[in-house]
Amino acid sequence: MSDVDRAIEGALRALDTAPDGWLELAERRRLREAFGPWTPPYLGGPDAGLLRRAALLVACVQRALPVWEQAFPDDRRPRELVERVMPALRGDLPEAEVYAVARPLREDVDRLGGDLKGSGGPFFAGRAAVFLASEAWDGDLDPELYPPETRDLDMDELRVEALAAYALAGEDSEARRAYWRWYVTEAFPAAYAVAA
Repeated sequence: MSDVDRAIEGALRALDTAPDGWLELAERRRLREAFGPWTPPYLGGPDAGLLRRAALLVACVQRALPVWEQAFPDDRRPRELVERVMPALRGDLPEAEVYAVARPLREDVDRLGGDLKGSGGPFFAGRAAVFLASEAWDGDLDPELYPPETRDLDMDELRVEALAAYALAGEDSEARRAYWRWYVTEAFPAAYAVAA
């Protein structure tokens, strides 16, 4: 059994026993370790590990975009941002083009606000897109700042994949479980295949 298969199996076991349908951050971090080490562009990357992590985040935002587009059918900025991230990360597009979309979008998203009782879906989807603009270049969490067992709610800001989960599922435990199962069984293997 490969490291990737073991990582998927472990994440699914954790998800199956989660009463709230939430795949904890610690489990997601263990899963992403199978992507291999990562190097940011300013240190000589992006390498396979960074591209895989970014592709996973892109997939999460793409999954949440319909929530935004249903509420704001004429606002294509989140989709434009998502479409620019991977080309910019690979150096095929100036990074400034990502931030040119992200900055004004963030201002508009911040004005929306949101909660988990159903009214926050577009807010969380928009926020996931905005955060993608920086997290795609970050690789993963620094273990010195965020120890391995850090939980989502221990952080100042939720990560992109958690924002997408809230956009799609709110507090519905079975909808959460469906999102995280997709994350583990479909998005993760597809992201792994992005780079050799």
